Amino acid sequence: MAILSKPLTPKVATKKLTPSKAERDKLRHLKQNYLKRLSLSLSSTIVGAVTVLVLYLLLSLWRLSSLTSNKASLSELVTKHQLFIDSPWWKSLSYIYGPYYFLVHGIYAIHHSLFFIRLPSIIIGLAVTLIVYWLANEYYGHKIALLSSLMLITNFGFLAISRQSNPVATQLLLPIVLVAAVYSVWTWDSFFSLLLFATISAFCLYIPGSLWLVAASGIFAFKDARQTLKELDLKSKIGLLIVFFIAIGPLVYRLAIHFTNHQIANWLGYGLSGKLSALNSFGINLLRVPLNLFVYSSHMPLSIGHLPIMPIAEAVIILIGLYCYLVRIKNPKWNLMLIMICLSWLVSGLGILSVYSLIPILSIVMGAGLAYLLKEWYSVFPRNPIAKYAGFTLMSLIILFSCFYSARSYFVAWANSPSVTSQYSKSIH
Repeated sequence: MAILSKPLTPKVATKKLTPSKAERDKLRHLKQNYLKRLSLSLSSTIVGAVTVLVLYLLLSLWRLSSLTSNKASLSELVTKHQLFIDSPWWKSLSYIYGPYYFLVHGIYAIHHSLFFIRLPSIIIGLAVTLIVYWLANEYYGHKIALLSSLMLITNFGFLAISRQSNPVATQLLLPIVLVAAVYSVWTWDSFFSLLLFATISAFCLYIPGSLWLVAASGIFAFKDARQTLKELDLKSKIGLLIVFFIAIGPLVYRLAIHFTNHQIANWLGYGLSGKLSALNSFGINLLRVPLNLFVYSSHMPLSIGHLPIMPIAEAVIILIGLYCYLVRIKNPKWNLMLIMICLSWLVSGLGILSVYSLIPILSIVMGAGLAYLLKEWYSVFPRNPIAKYAGFTLMSLIILFSCFYSARSYFVAWANSPSVTSQYSKSIH
């Protein structure tokens, strides 16, 4: 008796299904429409980024030296003095704000002038602008990204910080670049995203008080980073560690050689915050942060009288954006922004970070407010293209008016304010 390895099953004739000509034409048409929309979106994003880039360079480089009558501030004189103390370029990298001094050292060597000593801050402002545009485009689309970036580059506080040679300019990067690094780990899920996160975290640690923000960003990125690390080979993991330790090595060496309470306190940011007086008046300083931003500016060396940093239109849009974030607080993408804003607020309340460091991340919040207003407008006129374009045009005009007011506040009011001009007294040769 034969033993059958497989049961006998009757063969059933199967007919190969092929799409009809109409179905093929429909699929081809859908594919063409998708590629067309993708190409249009990509080109719009590139055009928007180039527009923001050109406008920023025009605003940041126009009268860079002559606006202050070719005079330098005290911080710029200190920066120049720092270069002459540490003549070897490599030695400047080991200090707090080391990458900034390293960049200043390299650019100032090209030409000894006030224009060139301010260029590093311009480069930092450019990086901040591109990061804000990229994040806003990822969150809300290219239209909102363009408007959010315009509000950022015309803000007088952002212009005042990014157009002078001061290591505080690096604080503009701190909250927003860490948000971008975490977002890249979430979305790209690759070796490059981990390399970017490790490099950004290492260089951020050179900024006083950044440890707390870097730790928070590490917590947010931990789950996805661990999953990505499991998929990498041993060489890639070792490469990540080498890059991180090379980037942070000069700072570790500096802290190890000059291991004093004062040095560690400066790195933690506590030594720059007025010592015990900052803790004693923490509540008052914490309240001053939103007041300086939205209501009444006080104790701000670069402010115009007592005008707040944010114009009234931008302040209203930010409040709407914060409302949108609170409604979607369970979403990690929105939760990340809220946590970083609150943590930056707390660190600014201690006097560790400048209030101006909140401007870039608040520009992303403005994008949420703008997106919400447009969504509400479109819901009223869902099928009327004329009303849609009219609503977007009206909102754009309001934003442009606010941008013009803020930029004019810097180039006219700020430049001629007695409290500002008194800070620029000596020339740099």
